[in-house]
Amino acid sequence: MPINFIPNDPLTQEFAPQTTIDPSAERIEDFAGFNYEGVIGEGTYDFGTPEFLHWQCREGALRAVELFESLSEPIDRWQGNQAKLNLSPNAREELNAYYDRQALVFCESIAENGKQTFTGASVDIVSHETGHAILDKMRPEFWNSFIEEIGAFHESFGDCIAILTALNNKSIRETLLNQTNDLSDQNFVESFGQDLADGVFQKFGIEHPSSKPRRARNDFKWDYPKYFPYFAPPDELSREIHSFSRVLTGCIWDSLRLVFAQSNGRSEQELLESARTVGKLLVAAANTAAPTPRFFHEVGRAMISADRRLFAGNHEERIREAFANHNIMVGSVGDLEATETLKAEPAKKDAFGNIELGDELLRELASKIGYRSEKPSMTFRSVSIAGRDLIEATSSESVPLDRVHEKLKGVAALVTRSAVLGEVAGQAVMFRGGAEAFDLVGEVESFVQNLAENGRIQFKGEPETSATSNQLCSHRVVEQNGHNVLERVRFTCAFSGCQHTTVE
Repeated sequence: MPINFIPNDPLTQEFAPQTTIDPSAERIEDFAGFNYEGVIGEGTYDFGTPEFLHWQCREGALRAVELFESLSEPIDRWQGNQAKLNLSPNAREELNAYYDRQALVFCESIAENGKQTFTGASVDIVSHETGHAILDKMRPEFWNSFIEEIGAFHESFGDCIAILTALNNKSIRETLLNQTNDLSDQNFVESFGQDLADGVFQKFGIEHPSSKPRRARNDFKWDYPKYFPYFAPPDELSREIHSFSRVLTGCIWDSLRLVFAQSNGRSEQELLESARTVGKLLVAAANTAAPTPRFFHEVGRAMISADRRLFAGNHEERIREAFANHNIMVGSVGDLEATETLKAEPAKKDAFGNIELGDELLRELASKIGYRSEKPSMTFRSVSIAGRDLIEATSSESVPLDRVHEKLKGVAALVTRSAVLGEVAGQAVMFRGGAEAFDLVGEVESFVQNLAENGRIQFKGEPETSATSNQLCSHRVVEQNGHNVLERVRFTCAFSGCQHTTVE
């Protein structure tokens, strides 16, 4: 039986109007899926009703998963080996939506003028949150990262999944090309979450960082996050991860725009192929990019490496240009140059592919990456970079947060250091990380200071809702093994905890 469906965002219906469709088929048992609240029969329900939100939200989530699986492999389980995530189309009153490793949760809000915002009604927002869940499945170590560019990548990846989900729709592609036939103009597809942004504007005013949609077609330039303010109006860049994510999203949109420019007729079918090409490169980069503080550069390198592997390097020049447009110079990606030659015996793999490092190599590696223990606790995984089979070594350590905020005295952040190892002429070598000596402690303190400044931390003994924004915090202080640590609770859709915003 048909349902009513808005294929993009409620405020883009001038370009992507509500239509009547047959709903997507349910996920088969062997694939990851969703748990739905209640049993609601199919039907052409009115906008804003619980029945409409149920089917609208369900359709948006399933379309995002379908899009991803067209770029990669099927999703058999979510993070934590979960078969299903809960899907909550309208769980609470809040101008937000979030993913918390158990559920995709959407909300509603009513402004003083009566304007209603349903985040579960926007395919932009539903596919964005689904993108968080997908990336968490791919790279679960990113969940509790305290590196600003990795957090910003999570937000950018969600926005890119939303864009690619829209471009998977033929009608949207046709309308988009009538609006901007070379993707060079700002448009309804690269503009994220218009209805939510309007709700924020109605409630908090134009200076709020989320009062305008995030745009992928932008001219924001990368610089070290520490050089940007903790908060800024929507047309300016800050180090807050939703704001800073626009730099990388701009790189991806420009990659799409330039790859599409290579096509001859520039038809909607060629746009689909261009979107799938860039999407495959982005997904490959998300899988392999080394988690360093300069993660945006690593994403660019990994996309070029994937392009050489998947498309014979046909798009490398365009990707480099796209990243350079945003002040990210990707640099050499060809034959990797070793940054350090190590004295210890190289790592080995046993007959089952398990990675084995000797004690001497562990101690030497610990020294190179700045770890305080001679023999750190490390995890290893095989990675392919620039066509080479390498090993990524990751270690964890505790960074005290006493200097960041008075309520964080005695609290630590558990963070990771990583390096990429290989072998050249029988010698163990490190390709990057470690001795490049990023100020990891400084990066972590900057990230946590950002959270504190913008009311995103649930301090011990305080409610989970921020007093400055009346919205759920993204992080909390908890006790683990007798120690107080800061951990992520959820990725939220909107940057909405800014305590420096004036509310009329």
